[in-house]
Amino acid sequence: MSYVSMNNIFNAIPVIGVRRHRVRVDGRGITTLVAFHSCPLHCKYCINPQCNTEDDIQKWVTPRSLYHELMRDDIYFRSTGGGVCFGGGEPLLRYPFIKEFKKICGDNWKITAETSLNVPWQNVGELIDIIDEFIVDIKDMSSAIYKTYTGIDNDNVLNNLHFIADKVGPDKVMVRVPLIPQYNTEQDVERSIEHLSSLGMKRFDRFVYITKKISEEDKQIGFSKRSMGKAKCEVLKKVRLTIAEANGIAYSPAICNHKGDCLGTCPKCEQELKMISEELWKRESEGIMINL
Repeated sequence: MSYVSMNNIFNAIPVIGVRRHRVRVDGRGITTLVAFHSCPLHCKYCINPQCNTEDDIQKWVTPRSLYHELMRDDIYFRSTGGGVCFGGGEPLLRYPFIKEFKKICGDNWKITAETSLNVPWQNVGELIDIIDEFIVDIKDMSSAIYKTYTGIDNDNVLNNLHFIADKVGPDKVMVRVPLIPQYNTEQDVERSIEHLSSLGMKRFDRFVYITKKISEEDKQIGFSKRSMGKAKCEVLKKVRLTIAEANGIAYSPAICNHKGDCLGTCPKCEQELKMISEELWKRESEGIMINL
């Protein structure tokens, strides 16, 4: 029996990537992006085309195995109001997984879904009380532009927008309204925002799609520039220092002698995180209140 079929028996699902230490780009606070395999769309400039090819499945995870993997960043999540962002691919296709994961992680971690909303409305309904924030990549509100760019219509998207506008407050929804070179114009973007505003949406992220081919190196580092690693390292170090001081934990960050760009963390950083985390978990297990 193959590894994949064995995991399917235990309700594991395929992911194309797990990217840690996302700072205010996939929801609030520090998050980990979990990118699921499979998507109903075939966007011309898709940043994750591997989500629809079987050869690019990185691994198979269950809700519990994923929880244990992400626990190492528990104190980052809790202290910054962050957590897990499910993306992909299309995460709402995996609503049973997300529901089970929420049961395991509880309310300590915030759950964000980065979604196209192009799924049956029942999928959204199953998660409406579980998702803390929806990040919706709307493409364009024009049905003709949407279908030309994605290959399918946006009927589900429009229905689901009305549904979440009715069921959740505007603070729980961020709508990404891109300018898509060769497919829409600035005027189309303005029309989309006007339509979305009429539905009660208030938070918008306007940007221009990057159309150049992404290098294999960029894929390995989570589509972010290595030069941003130093800034990320400083953010994470500050969080560790704040937590340690608030809980009376003796902690002095190692002096970094690394030259050039980095990924934002290193074995020394990870060891410091582990030390602080284990001390806090020990105190919690003993019923001692901690400060995060």
